[in-house]
Amino acid sequence: MKVAVIGGGPAGAMAAMTLAKAGVETYLIEKDLNGDKPCGGGIPCGALRAFDIPDYLFERKVSKVGIIAPSGDEVVADLGDGYVGMVDRARFDPYLRERAVQAGARLIERVFTGFSKKESTPPRPLFIKEEEIKVIFKQGEKEDSIGVDAVIAADGVNSTVAKQVGAERPQVYLTVQEKVQLTGEAKKLYEDRCEFWYGADISPNFYGWVFPKKEFATIGTGTYLDDGKNLKGYLGRFKERLGARISDAKVLKRQSYVLPMGPIKKKVYGNILLVGDAAGTVMPVSGEGIYYSIMSGNLAAEAVIKGDFASYEREWKRVYGSQFRLMSLLRQWLYRDDKWRERLVRIHEDKDVQERTLALWLDKERKYPIYSIYWKILRSLLRHG
Repeated sequence: MKVAVIGGGPAGAMAAMTLAKAGVETYLIEKDLNGDKPCGGGIPCGALRAFDIPDYLFERKVSKVGIIAPSGDEVVADLGDGYVGMVDRARFDPYLRERAVQAGARLIERVFTGFSKKESTPPRPLFIKEEEIKVIFKQGEKEDSIGVDAVIAADGVNSTVAKQVGAERPQVYLTVQEKVQLTGEAKKLYEDRCEFWYGADISPNFYGWVFPKKEFATIGTGTYLDDGKNLKGYLGRFKERLGARISDAKVLKRQSYVLPMGPIKKKVYGNILLVGDAAGTVMPVSGEGIYYSIMSGNLAAEAVIKGDFASYEREWKRVYGSQFRLMSLLRQWLYRDDKWRERLVRIHEDKDVQERTLALWLDKERKYPIYSIYWKILRSLLRHG
């Protein structure tokens, strides 16, 4: 069997590594091996058991989470024995690709441009399991191709593969972040702490964040795509609210990117499987994407190895379906207005609520059933009303 993985981010790299380890002839096609994708870069400690990520890749290990309400009231959650590992995607993605190469995958730096099907009489649909397809890619003016039995599409939220197969597209947010160089008290404050800031002035449907790295921190916010014209203003007001925390911070770089929010329903099109941002596997409310991207890549690869492509969708729904559905419902409650955002912060003064919501984020093996977490949060929100 031959498989092409389009896109060399976390989802694609994990898919390629899983395939190659199983002895599948694997081609990992990435358009830019020196890319630096804008991303908060937080990976909860519970994910480490699945990823086996070495400590040296973590820029910081965050043990405290600050949650700041529109009014400025603040709750600080201590993660205890847990932590959130902060990675820089410019170092993290190449590491994952190298693991795939070491497993036997062939890494190709080219731009995917499309598919063509093998000639048959009578003509047959392109995207069917039994039909070998030709993956076309190019560098500059030079075009090349590979005939493969399956494709795993990990080429991001603006997936070319998804467009080719006519896949539905997820709801998307436009986000902006700045890499800032912290000094003095600000550098000390964010040494082991990240923050989530809430307020309609920062974002009417998301949050502002501060995620520390080794040499810098990322600060950013996001909003619906059709509200993107106001994004610069949201970031400016966020920086005003941060005030003295970043007053002396030097802006190193500003980046904008599109973030999918919630998975698409159909991820399998015959012998083509969509994973990661191409499949919208970003958790509503938290915006967490790296963990779910990697797991989607792994599940898709396992389905290809078994020769049962459709099992990828079934397994995704079994493991993550209820969690994504319930978080989508919570998002509708929490981002109604600033009164609800105030409640969101206040309920985290309750240690039981704090423990359960942190378990949802940090403990991927689910110490608490997802429904118990959802109802605990919802009851607390209503009680604080």
